[in-house]
Amino acid sequence: MNLSILLSTLIGGFLVGFVFSIFKLPLPVPPLAGLIAAASCLAGSSAYQAIHSVISRTGSH
Repeated sequence: MNLSILLSTLIGGFLVGFVFSIFKLPLPVPPLAGLIAAASCLAGSSAYQAIHSVISRTGSH
């Protein structure tokens, strides 16, 4: 993921939260536990890719 995608996602999320708060609407996000679970899934996927990359490099010699 490049920095411009990350930055535009953060800005977009901020603007959505801001507008929803202006109109006193509930925020369209899961509870904190859901956000932690999603972050954990991303971390697990990244860990697998890193480990798989290391194993693939050492096994090809």
